[in-house]
Formats: sequence, C-alpha cells, structure tokens
Amino acid sequence: MTKTGYQRIYFRNFLIFICLFVIVFIPFVILLFSQFARYTMMELNETAQSKVNNIRYNTEFIFDKLKDNAYTIYNDQTIQNWYYGDPDNVLNTTAAIRTQNNFMFNEKFIARSYLINTLTRKVIDSKQGEIDYAAFNDRIILEKAKEQEYLTVFNHEVEGNEYLAMISPASPKKNENNFLVLLIDEQMIMNFLFGPDSVKGVALFILSADGKRLLGESDDQFVKQVGDAYLKNAENQFDVRAEGNRWVINEATTKSDWQIYYAVDYSELTSKVSLLKQQIIVFSCLVLALIAALFYWSSRRSLSPLSHLVDKLQIKLPKDNRTVSFSNILTHSEFSFMNKSLDMLLDNVESLHSSIRETHDLVRSEQLRQWLYQGELSLAGSEFLRSETKLLSRSCLYLAVIRIESYQLFCEQYDFLSRKLLKYAMRNIAEEILSHSGYAVECLDMGSDHILIWVGADEEESGERLQQRLFDIQAHIESVIKLSTAIAISQPGTAEEDFHQLYQHIYELTMLKFIKGDNQIFTEEQYTDLVGTVPSFENISEDIILSIRHEQGEEAILRLRQQLRVMAGVSYAECKLQLTLFVYEITKAFGRLNVIQEINGISRTLDQFHALHEAVEWMERLIGRIVEEISAPKVTGHKEEIVNEIKEFIHTNLHDPLLSLEGIADHLSLSVSYVRQLFKGITNISISDYILENKIEFVKKQLVSSDQTIAEIMDRSGFLTKSHFFSVFKKVTGLTPKQYRDMMK
Repeated sequence: MTKTGYQRIYFRNFLIFICLFVIVFIPFVILLFSQFARYTMMELNETAQSKVNNIRYNTEFIFDKLKDNAYTIYNDQTIQNWYYGDPDNVLNTTAAIRTQNNFMFNEKFIARSYLINTLTRKVIDSKQGEIDYAAFNDRIILEKAKEQEYLTVFNHEVEGNEYLAMISPASPKKNENNFLVLLIDEQMIMNFLFGPDSVKGVALFILSADGKRLLGESDDQFVKQVGDAYLKNAENQFDVRAEGNRWVINEATTKSDWQIYYAVDYSELTSKVSLLKQQIIVFSCLVLALIAALFYWSSRRSLSPLSHLVDKLQIKLPKDNRTVSFSNILTHSEFSFMNKSLDMLLDNVESLHSSIRETHDLVRSEQLRQWLYQGELSLAGSEFLRSETKLLSRSCLYLAVIRIESYQLFCEQYDFLSRKLLKYAMRNIAEEILSHSGYAVECLDMGSDHILIWVGADEEESGERLQQRLFDIQAHIESVIKLSTAIAISQPGTAEEDFHQLYQHIYELTMLKFIKGDNQIFTEEQYTDLVGTVPSFENISEDIILSIRHEQGEEAILRLRQQLRVMAGVSYAECKLQLTLFVYEITKAFGRLNVIQEINGISRTLDQFHALHEAVEWMERLIGRIVEEISAPKVTGHKEEIVNEIKEFIHTNLHDPLLSLEGIADHLSLSVSYVRQLFKGITNISISDYILENKIEFVKKQLVSSDQTIAEIMDRSGFLTKSHFFSVFKKVTGLTPKQYRDMMK
C-alpha cells in the first residue's frame, strides 16, 4: 500500500467524522441551549410566583397580627381608664403611657403610636407623652380619625418620615370619641417582606384595594401601568410594556384585596441567557476544533497499529477468513469483528475482576474460614450462613478437597495472580456442576494447592451420585483448565462436626493417589482399608520429615536406615505395606515438589524392586533429591513474588491458630531456613512478627468496628490461649483490649 493510499483512508475518515460531528453536534448544542433557556424561564417564573405567594402569606400574617395588637392595646384596662376616667388623674395617665410603651416594645414594626381622647382633647404620643390638641402637630391624623377609617392601612408622613398608619376604635359600627393610631415603620416592614437588598431589574410593590401604593416601587406611573394591566388581564402572570422595556409580572391578592406585584425586567433575563448562549457557542466551537485536531492526529497514528491488530486477530480465524486487504480494514465487518472480540475480552475481565473483589463473597469466605479453623460454627456465623447460603438448610453435609497435582511445576508455569485465577475457575466449575445437580455448595480457596468444597445434600441422596459429580468436576478441570487433580470426600455429617480436623484428614486422603496411581474419588473407607489393619511408624516418619525440612538430609537417611533394620525380619507383605505407608507420609509432606510428582503410584514403584536394599537405596536417593529441591528452589529469580505469596497465605489463614513458619514452608515446598531468610531479607521483619502484627491489626479493627465480645474477637483472630492474646495485645498497644475499645469509641 502506497503512502498516498494511506493518506486517502485516514483523511476520508477524518472528513466523514467531522461532517457527522458538525451535523449532530451543532444542532444538539442549539437544541440543548433552547431547552435550557426554556427551562430557565419556567423556573424563574415559578420562583417569582413562589416569592409573591410567600410575600402574600407574610403580609397577611403581619397585618393580622398588627390588627390584633391594635385591638388588644385599645381594650387594655389601663388605656380604658385613661379614656373614660378622671382626666386629671396622673396615675391613670402614667399607667396608660407604660402600657403603650410595653406593647410597642413587644412589636418592633410599630414605630410610633397615639392615644387620642376627643372628649378631653388630649393625646398620648409615644414620643412626647400626654399633650393637648394645641401642642399636637400631627393634625392630619385627627382628620383621618374623624373620617372613621378604622383598621384601614394607609400611607402617612410625620415630620418627614414615611409610615403606614392604622386607626383602631372599639367598634367600627358606631361613632367613637377615642382612638388608637399605630404608625408602622415602612422601611422595616419592606425589608422584612421584600428583603433588605434591592435586585437590579426587579420591582416589588403592594397596592391597596383601591389601587393606592402601600409599599415598594416609588415610580407611580410604572405602578399605575402594572395595576391597569392587571385589571385587563386578571391573571397571576402577564407582561407589561413600561419605560421602554418588557416586564414579566407575577401577582398575588391578599384576603384584604391588596395586590402584591413581582416585576422582572425581561431584558435583564435575556441578556444573561444570551451571554450564556454566546459562551456555549464559542466553547462548543473551540471543543469542535480541538476534537477535529485530535482526531486528525489520532487517525494518522492509529491506522498502522490497527492494521497490525487486525492481522493478529485474523490468526485466530479459519483460513478462508484470514485474507483481508488493508484497504477494507475500516469496513463494517472488520470493525464489527474487532468490537465483538474486544467487548468479549473486556466483559470477561470485568466480570472476573468484579467477582474476585465482590465484598459479599469476601464476607462469606471469611465466615467459612472461621468455621473451618475454629472447628465449630458460632452463633453469628450460623445466622449469616443460614441467610446467605443453603448449606445449613440441608440435612447432610459433605466436605471435599480438590488438590492440584504437580503443584511445584504449576507454580513455575504460572505467576501468583494467574494461579489465583485458575483456582477461581476450578471453583466455578465445581459450583456450576454441583449446583446444577441440586446440591447446596460453597467453595473456598485455601491459598495453597487445593480448594475446599462444602456440599449440602438431602439425607436420601446417594453418595455414589455425589462421587459421580466429583468425577465430572475432575474431568472438566482437566479438559478446560488442563490441570490434573486428586479429589477426596468425607462421610455425610452435620454442622456440629469438627470441620477443622475433618478438613486435615480429607486433604490427606487426596494423597492416596500416590499409593497406586489410580484416578478415583478417595473416601475415608479406602484409607481405613489401607492402614487400619497394620501398625505404622508415624513417629519416625515425622522425625525424618522434620529433618528433611531443616535440610538435614544425612540425619534423615540415618533415621530411615535405623527403622528399616527392624523390618528385615517381617513378612514380605507387611514389609511392603510399611514401605508404602512411609512413602505415603513423605508424599503428603512434600507432594508439591516435582520429584514427588514423578512417582507414578507408590505400589507400582515398589513392585519393581526385588530386594529390600534396592528399595532403601531408592528412598535414600528420593530424600536427597527432596532436600536438594527445597534448599535450591528454581524460582530464586522471583523472590518478591514468593514473598507476596507468603503474605497472601498469611492473610488467608490468619484465623488459623496453628499458622506457623513450618506450615508456610510446607505450603511453598521450600525449606524452613530458606523461607525465614527470604522473608526477612525482603521485608526486614520476621514471619512470626509479621503474623503477630496482622493479627493485632485485625483485633484492633474488630474492636472499633464491631460489637462482638472480646472473647469472640479473640477466637476469630487465631490466638491459641486467652493469656497469650491479652499479653501480646497489651505489649503491642500498651492497653488491654477493653481499654483500647473504650478509648477509640
């Protein structure tokens, strides 16, 4: 393909993309802005109407309260005594003034008040006290009182100050000689109703029932235009042309027939919206230009890698579909092919990642581990498993172990994360087959060479049927994952069984495959048939295994020779059985090593020897090769990965009271000294201290975040004794567990 052709393809894609983008993007921006502007205006109208309704409510509330106060002041006994008592009684006058001041103090909106007695022609002014008509300078209010405008609010000016005035008699239906006048602070009540700050382009005002302005906007011409427009429209929302501008008006009417108007200058709204529109258009154009430049640059760089990617993907296709020219790699079929392939890969990775990190599964796994390591099921664990699983709803429980054979080779072939994913796949296969067969099933990755399976079945279920399902699991694992496994299963039991001891025993049963090399599901009956009728030398086997783990090969061989001298006088059948059991113990302890995996059945291997000394020489060579393999592992170039696996094993088995350096070394099929030195050299902390630190951190988190008792937390944290738990916790934190919990909470 020539350079010109290459340019034609990317340039054509660039033009197609830009054209489509412009056709879609620009109308979309315009539509989006139009909808936004429409929505904004609707919201502003609703907000304005809400504001008007709120002002109406507050206006009715305040003026009703002022009217009630006017009635209360007017009818107060001390006030009545001043009105109708002896006009020369100083006590009556003093009491009336005191009462008047008390009422005004309690009502902040009342700026001034008059008590007017037309019979005595005297006035009590809240600012001047008792004075005669001649000295009273507010003559207008006297004329208003004569007009009998009772409890009517009107504008009133006194000494250059604007007030709202209200006159109160005893009864508005008869002529009165005595009056109470309340002068209401106009500015204060406007601040309360309209807010203290004026807003540009917004006018607020209140008109009385006869159309006179009471509060708000001072432009009488504008107020009159709005009032006239309302009379014509008789609607809560309408437009008015005033002062050369368009105003949007929202109106509300009080129960006293006052009109409250909220006027907004439409040009102020549209100017802000127009400015926003310009900004959106400019920004959209800049974004479009930037996207065009980026796409132009990206399309030039991406076609060549895209071609290589298509070639690689086509390798996986049948031969008749592999020949695809470069000129049509951008056709719909090619993109469809790549999209489907990549989508499938991403979906699988995301699904797998989500499954591994699923918090609910982690909690369930933790409850199962606690059940396993504590041997019995706690009350909290029983309630959780009963609600989240179906195990405890079945009458019988089985415990099965699926062990990966040639585990050392498995570790050399796959890194740590890959091993976890493969074991996760084993769990999925087991759960799918058993669940499909009607069993309740829960799987647990033990962080080593095996997974553990709880199987719940009804009492009438056949054990042979379950074993057949386990055969199917073994076959699927070998077919799909390409792993050879050994499977063992327990006798049916209940939730009250000691699952910790049962688990260890079932795991040992998987080692029976080494005896004859047969591929079968191992049960407890087979182990009993093998070892139940003859004595074994388990203690001497443990001493030899311990010597091997500490890389003391010569001492292990010496112990072996001492034991085999005793066997020189026994029968051939008993001698062979004892040798079989001894090799079986070795395979249990070091079954993950490659040298053990080379044994194709213990019985078959021993049958090829014609004399005891030949078998002894073979076993001595076997011990030597085991010592050599655990002391010089082939994975020395991945020390950090080994340390990560150690940490993962510790975190997985943290609840196990028997977690130790020896167990970790056995899990890795490495010598104790090598594991100790490797971990210390990488992390600068010993394994025992690291285990202790993690247990203490687990305890601290549980003390703070849970309501479990200290005894329950101790059982979950993997401490052997109560005294050890308390002494270690206080040594690390300086506090007892109870003191630590009280301090943190």
